[in-house]
Amino acid sequence: MAASKDQDALLTRAIDNADEKTLRQILKSMCQGSDECRKQAAERMLVSQKHELIELSDSSDDEAEKERRNKKQKTVEETQTLRYEKCQTCEEMYDVTLNNDEACQCHDG
Repeated sequence: MAASKDQDALLTRAIDNADEKTLRQILKSMCQGSDECRKQAAERMLVSQKHELIELSDSSDDEAEKERRNKKQKTVEETQTLRYEKCQTCEEMYDVTLNNDEACQCHDG
């Protein structure tokens, strides 16, 4: 058990000392080699977004068709997007799930 704690401490130190490029390469390699690692990384680094799509009916001279054309059909599409983005104003990274009007102290909104 002590060896495991020593190894965990050594690994933590190695991660803390590694540069960003090395960490990115290791993470990408781990995700390529393990479905579980890829799943865990996706859960932490991607978020779902729902988009409302509006589709218009086809046009026709028939009165019933004209009425249907005027009605809009709404569907919801869910896509994945990045969870962490860089603020365009202050260039700091932020978590989009925590974004609100007070998230960046450099500017309003």
